[in-house]
Amino acid sequence: FNTRRPLFADPRVREALGLVLDFPWINRNLFHGLVSRTGSYFDKSELSARGVPADERERALIAAFPDAIRPDILDGHYAPFETDGSGRDRDAARRALALLAEAGWTLENDGLLRRKAAGWAFAFEMLVQSAQQERLALNFAGALRRLGVLMRVRQVDNVQFWRRLGAFDFDMIQWTWAVSTSPGNEQRNRWGSQAAERPGSLNFAGVRSPAADR
Repeated sequence: FNTRRPLFADPRVREALGLVLDFPWINRNLFHGLVSRTGSYFDKSELSARGVPADERERALIAAFPDAIRPDILDGHYAPFETDGSGRDRDAARRALALLAEAGWTLENDGLLRRKAAGWAFAFEMLVQSAQQERLALNFAGALRRLGVLMRVRQVDNVQFWRRLGAFDFDMIQWTWAVSTSPGNEQRNRWGSQAAERPGSLNFAGVRSPAADR
């Protein structure tokens, strides 16, 4: 999510859209069951936060920002939502619509989510650069359409893709964060507030958080 876009500024919206990504269905039908779901930026390593409560040093670092991290993450209970794998999980859709309603979006008679105050529809573009990314994006677009969300998929060549990423000229992309078990200065370039405003940085998400900077 490019959180520079007002559409994605509310974390409830981002969580809602993530709920309808039917990973078991996608894994079974698009990837022949060969991939696993990531639950941490350092998953399957000693640095993973999945299933591990924050220790005293970590809590001290963020003590000045009590609302920055959800309690289930601090307690080590967070895990990505698991759909039923049917491709049409109604429970996931209900949860997503409830979160979107809290964020001010209403499902109208035309089948589209619209902002209560302004009336404009929930629509955005996912930028892709390969047929494989396009296939995944089209599946996601279909799931979102059932919620009343319009996601257009635009495939571009590599030159245009990287030019647009460098200028943060996109709504959503599929991205892989390559990491080592010795994280260092690259984290500032990915999550730091200064990098969020610097063209060409790797802070594609637009993270601007005093807690993350700390």
